[in-house]
Amino acid sequence: LTDWRGVTNNGVVQIPDNSTMLVTGSGMTNNGSILVNSNAGPAGGQVRFDSPGTLGGTGDLSLNAPIGTFNVANLLCNSQAVVNGADHTIKGNGNIFIDSGTLTNDGTIAPGLSAGRLDYRGPLTLGATSRLSFEIGGTTQGTQYDWLLKTDAGTQTLAGDLVVGLINGFVPANSDVFTI
Repeated sequence: LTDWRGVTNNGVVQIPDNSTMLVTGSGMTNNGSILVNSNAGPAGGQVRFDSPGTLGGTGDLSLNAPIGTFNVANLLCNSQAVVNGADHTIKGNGNIFIDSGTLTNDGTIAPGLSAGRLDYRGPLTLGATSRLSFEIGGTTQGTQYDWLLKTDAGTQTLAGDLVVGLINGFVPANSDVFTI
């Protein structure tokens, strides 16, 4: 368990299996990359907020859970008000546990790591500058195209932009339907 109070990351941080990055104070600035569950282990890794704060900067937080085992790479708001800053990205395969806290996304949320699934539960607000970014590389949800899965009845406020891109040379047919 490592406390990242007020830290600025300009490099690569790897949070291995069975480890927690604790964010306190007013949050942290991430201009690099944070890889949660860097070795894709079975016990998982997590970033946990223990006070209200912002995940700011120009970098990304990548949840690295193998497809089908989303509970091993987590972002936990832990009953706190958390903001994903305007230039920051949360992406990957895993879980965002907002629960009794709140998550306001002013940056980018991008499910999958070409392609994949990101699950979340709790109240999510997508602000005016928010971007939801999805990749489509086939017709199978979660493995060929990205999927953002809400797992509870928590409130959600939708604003911002939806960005969809094709990957792996995929060309959709007129009859293809994608539930993102």
